[in-house]
Amino acid sequence: MSNYCALEDVKSELDITQDTYDDIIMLDIEAVKEFIDLYCNRSFDSTAETRYYDGAGSTLYIDDLASISGVSDGIFLDEDGDRTYEITLTATDYIMYPLNSTPKTKIVIDTVNGDYSAFAPGVRKGVKITATWGYATVPADVKKAAVIQSCRWYKRRESSYQDVVGTPELGTINVYKSLDPDVKQILRGYRKYA
Repeated sequence: MSNYCALEDVKSELDITQDTYDDIIMLDIEAVKEFIDLYCNRSFDSTAETRYYDGAGSTLYIDDLASISGVSDGIFLDEDGDRTYEITLTATDYIMYPLNSTPKTKIVIDTVNGDYSAFAPGVRKGVKITATWGYATVPADVKKAAVIQSCRWYKRRESSYQDVVGTPELGTINVYKSLDPDVKQILRGYRKYA
């Protein structure tokens, strides 16, 4: 698993050239990744693995799916509940949505061109999908959000992590403890509500 931005991205934004604070910046970058995942209720990593779903009708909602392209990747059905997946769906058996973008989040049985009408309905753990999950690449705006938040946390150390900072010129300034409001705005379209 990788971070959503690189050390060089944050240092460039902060205009830092020396490596004195690299360890501190890296801790911020790693923590930001976790905060973004929690806020969005999804991961922007890419991972190849097998996931299971309960059987369904002709529509199956899934986690973020990047691709089904590996040699052993596919959608497999267990219609009798014995945990042996006897049926392998072919690409003509289903349609993945959204049609023109990734990640895919819904699969619908193609009753016109395919040979099946449902995803092992009523069978617990009746669908096995081996694929690459998540995002093929971290979206540019997620990367930007990670840079902004990492910079914010790095600069916050200059205030000794206080909640309120005051100066005669500016008065009282409240310091945000959670994700920056701009970061939340950037990530708004990526939030997944369970």
